[in-house]
Amino acid sequence: MRRCSFLLLAALLLMASVRVWAVDYVIRNGDTSGLPFCSSGSWTQSGTTFTCGGRVTLGNGDTLRVSESAGEILDDVTLQAPAGFELNNNVIGNSNKRIHLSADYGELTANGNNSIFGDISTRSGAINLNGTSVQGSIDTDSTLTMNNGRVSGDIVADNGIRLTDTQVSGTLTAVSGSIVLRGGDVQGLVRSNCCFIDADGTGLYGGARSEANGFNIRNATIEGGFYAANNAAELTNVDMLGGTISGASSLEVNDSTLGSTSSPVEITTQSGAITLNDSQAYGDLTTPNWSSVIANGTSVVIGTCTPRSTPTSACMATPPLTCLSDDFGRSALGDDWVVSTFSGGFSPSIRSGRLLLTEDADQQSTASTLQRLFPADNNKIVVEFDHYAWSPDIFGEGADGITLVFSDARVTPQAGSYGGSLGYAQRTNSRNDDGFAGGWLGIALDEYGNFSNPTEGRIGGPGFRSDSVTVRGSGEGTGGYAYITGAHRLNPSIDTRWSWFGANPGYRYRITIDASVAGTAILSVERDTGRGFTELIAPLDVAAVSGQSAIPENLLLSVTGSTGDYSNNHAIDDLEVCANIINPMDALVHHFEFYYSSRALTCSPQEVLIRACANADCSTLYTDPVELTMAPGGWEGGDTISIRGGETTAALWHTTPESVDLAVRSSQPLSLAYSTNLCIKDGQPAGTDCSMTFSDSGFIVDSPDFTAGQGLASASIQAVQKDDSSRQCVPAFANVRKDIALWGDYVSPAAENRVVSWPLLVNGREIAMNETSATTTRLSFDATGTARFRLNYNDAGLMQLNARYRADSSADDAGAELNGNGRFVSVPAGFCLHTGGECSQADSRCEAFAVAGENFPLRIQAVGWQRDGDTDMCQGNRPTPSFSQPDMTLSSAVVSPSTGSDGVVTPALYQHTAAADNINTVTVNQSEAGVFNFIVRARSDYYGQTLPEGVSAPSGRFYPHHFSARVLNNGELNAACNAAGAFTYTGQSFGWLTAPRLQLTAQNAAGVTTQNYTAAGFRKLEATDIRIGAVTQDNQTVDRDGNAMLFNASVFSGLLAVSSPGVLQYDLSATDAFYYDKTLTTKIAPFSPDLTFSLNSATDSDGVSLQARADFLPEAGFDIRYGRLWLNNAYGPETLDLTMDMEAEYFDGSEFVSNTDDSCWHYDAAAQVVLSPDNITQVAGHSGTLVNGLAEDAILLRAPVNVAGGQDTGEVDVTYPAPLWLQDDVDLDGVFDDPMGTASFGVYRGHDRIIYWREKKGF
Repeated sequence: MRRCSFLLLAALLLMASVRVWAVDYVIRNGDTSGLPFCSSGSWTQSGTTFTCGGRVTLGNGDTLRVSESAGEILDDVTLQAPAGFELNNNVIGNSNKRIHLSADYGELTANGNNSIFGDISTRSGAINLNGTSVQGSIDTDSTLTMNNGRVSGDIVADNGIRLTDTQVSGTLTAVSGSIVLRGGDVQGLVRSNCCFIDADGTGLYGGARSEANGFNIRNATIEGGFYAANNAAELTNVDMLGGTISGASSLEVNDSTLGSTSSPVEITTQSGAITLNDSQAYGDLTTPNWSSVIANGTSVVIGTCTPRSTPTSACMATPPLTCLSDDFGRSALGDDWVVSTFSGGFSPSIRSGRLLLTEDADQQSTASTLQRLFPADNNKIVVEFDHYAWSPDIFGEGADGITLVFSDARVTPQAGSYGGSLGYAQRTNSRNDDGFAGGWLGIALDEYGNFSNPTEGRIGGPGFRSDSVTVRGSGEGTGGYAYITGAHRLNPSIDTRWSWFGANPGYRYRITIDASVAGTAILSVERDTGRGFTELIAPLDVAAVSGQSAIPENLLLSVTGSTGDYSNNHAIDDLEVCANIINPMDALVHHFEFYYSSRALTCSPQEVLIRACANADCSTLYTDPVELTMAPGGWEGGDTISIRGGETTAALWHTTPESVDLAVRSSQPLSLAYSTNLCIKDGQPAGTDCSMTFSDSGFIVDSPDFTAGQGLASASIQAVQKDDSSRQCVPAFANVRKDIALWGDYVSPAAENRVVSWPLLVNGREIAMNETSATTTRLSFDATGTARFRLNYNDAGLMQLNARYRADSSADDAGAELNGNGRFVSVPAGFCLHTGGECSQADSRCEAFAVAGENFPLRIQAVGWQRDGDTDMCQGNRPTPSFSQPDMTLSSAVVSPSTGSDGVVTPALYQHTAAADNINTVTVNQSEAGVFNFIVRARSDYYGQTLPEGVSAPSGRFYPHHFSARVLNNGELNAACNAAGAFTYTGQSFGWLTAPRLQLTAQNAAGVTTQNYTAAGFRKLEATDIRIGAVTQDNQTVDRDGNAMLFNASVFSGLLAVSSPGVLQYDLSATDAFYYDKTLTTKIAPFSPDLTFSLNSATDSDGVSLQARADFLPEAGFDIRYGRLWLNNAYGPETLDLTMDMEAEYFDGSEFVSNTDDSCWHYDAAAQVVLSPDNITQVAGHSGTLVNGLAEDAILLRAPVNVAGGQDTGEVDVTYPAPLWLQDDVDLDGVFDDPMGTASFGVYRGHDRIIYWREKKGF
């Protein structure tokens, strides 16, 4: 029994040690018990500073805040921990009470999604932040590394800064280190006091200074002052909005635009040239007197070049007119035009080779916008077109007309009203139609006459004037668009009625706006009816007209068409637009979407998620920087809001209890012409109703973002009302228990676009997901009117928690009603990646899994929280079905070989879509060989939150697709004899003088080198796996029968070694041996070897094989000779020893000749000569080497008288057993013979003074 009690106690202790919920740490004055664990010593307090003697580590999802209870005197506080801090998905402080973090020698690290409301600092300890938002400043004497973060204040890191995809609102300073920026943007000055500044994809809006070095900025929008301390500077693919560049020794600008006509730049160099490559610069460029401004390619400078430009024509004060034209000679308008229908069912299109603006139908209003930007400053714009307005109706009245519209490019075009407003002006009707959005000038061809009429809400004008050209000015909404000038009673008329023969009249109009003088815009209108242009409206400075707004920085050109109760067909043709400056349109935002709660408080800001959409359904975000000006006024930080990465959250203050409408006044870049912004309120479907209602009392629902499945230990709801005097929120009730109706809303994905619909959990209990079925929950409200509860959601997405309180008639607050809601984001805890090739050994011992460069399925699943410290998201984690995210990035990190290449994963991006199990199977390939972790990351925030990355288990082994082969050295054959003239006898063996060298490269399926293949253990190819083949006959030479000379090769394994990563070098063996066959038919003249060898195959143990064989032809600096050895007959007395000589010969094509080049062959007569008969003499010697093909006295025969037991006189056949290559068919019996000669003893004694005599051969 005691043992059972012990086990139960141990189990309880173990359960108690597991953290099921994140901890909410609360700091109170005089009480350190609410602080997180301190690794050394205990917490102490001194004023507003709390100090831990060691290191502080927060658990996953923990929050740390200063108490906001009544009577709490603490405001902002500082936490000091000399050994540093470690954060994991934490929230530190809030906007009301900030918490500063200060370390000494220890690192300050943050991983996951962290929000820090306060400053952070260290002394010698580095700061490493991932997925962290800092609402404050950062200061360290060490280094700062930050990924996917935000900083609202200034950054100082003495030893260097590296930021990736991070937004900084303040300045950036490195005292003694370099600055490396990748993505994101910096609003303030970027400065390194010593070192280089390297920025790629980072917007720099406050300039940059390298006080002792240079800079290189790429793929960015920049503005402000840029300085390099007499070092080279470089800009590539940069859009410089304005500012200066100075201090650089030289400047190189590639594919960039510097400044504009309205915001010129000033650029100077200290000692070298300013070089522009396919770039445009607006402003003043100055180099030293000995240098120049160099303009290459399409480069041009609009401004001054001092002292000179090269070429001289590259620099000009005003660019010449350039023109674009459109004859509409096609079936569709294409990308140069965007069209819209405001009224009626017709959309502008090409008909009969013209742009038809309206049909002959009532109450139409259309607009067509040319997709070009026209800078207004220092520009002249000339528009010409043929105009057609006609009707075949004999009773037609002819109406209404068209308007050429110049509008502010910051405002998305939307057509004005129909009828007499001609798609430009406003109209007072049941809808109170707005005028043309952003309209600055409208020049109308009005056949009916009401555009000049101050009726239907139009402002100003002399009255009804048919057949007129009328000009109206700038306006917004239903205000403005006032009459400026006009010409009427045009003869001939503007339109043709009763036109039974089609489009008429086709008169040509020319409209000119000359803004080449700053602050002016001179308008003139001309017409050509067939006899040349005549003036309709004399030059007039429309910029000086009373009530006209300032000239926009950039103009858009649109053409509207309109009919009313009467109608005409309206069309234009042969459009030509000329201007000094015509700029292409930047990539456009398709439209904006706003996600928010419709109920707001007048004493508290209301958050709105704003998304910039790149397509119609907003499945893809516009991730480049966007600036938009919002209505109504009252946005925190100003009404101009910056969007980075496709979305941002802004807060709107409105202190009057009423409904307001959210709208975009302008944006840069602008959104697609005639697109409509959408609002998603309370999780309802997207619509154009963008109202928000503010009340003086209600609930503030505080539900910070959390990890799906983990939830929040302490979400809160606060009952507030606006204090009449302070205008601040004060408790509406306190220290009571109330029954509150709670329900959830699916904001994104919305209720109608879901794969599953899981409920919210409050205090572990499911609540309703609609207002009708709201779940009543009893909550306890403290003295501040705040009730706390646990909140969880197992899926991912943007959600809304709603609360409502209605007092019943018997309550003290009978009749009271409070409403409120709060949005939060539930983020996946991570991603499970499954490759199918997981390998626990994680090294070269892994089985072959996939070919590098060939596709395999990668399964990716977003999952929720299971436990703190979870490192395996594929074991027991519940999926988050609703998670979706565009442009998720795929990459890999090499596991083994440890120093190998990470390789490239293709595709680099994929679109993660929602699914019931959230499994997305992506067909991918890995470029490299080895074992890898595959990584998925988000390129942008998930509703403002940084997503964790997903990492697979080690997977592989990936191996090459094939080997490619290349001949590095063809090699050279070595003659058997190199004593004089090099040669080899037919049938004689020879080898390599220089062995050939081959290169084998391991490659993936795309033919890219797999560098990791040659790492230790990963190379599965051995020298014995390589097969070298040689041809069996000579390429050129034939024998006496006309057959190719046969060739034999004995090839052995060579030497295989690594020459560079992924590349092998193979040297053929020095022991290889070759020979040409010697037969009776190969007795031919000498020839040079012409032989082809081949690398025939190379297949490793994984089956990786040679893609194509490689042939090589070794050099041969010698010839092949058909040879023989000849023994000369010898004669002598029996009393003396007799010698025989031997001679090497070869066949020269007609006869055998002495081979005087042979000083190589070694003979040994004593051991090899055969005598017949063998009883006359004996061989006494000799041995040696031929000299110039001859060996005199090669064979020494003993005098017969000195040979015991034999006869003393007679003839002896002397045979030398020569190798095949020195044999010949001497007796013509078809068989090769060994060389033979005759030694005669005592046949002819001769004179005593003659020692011996011999017979010389005669053939």
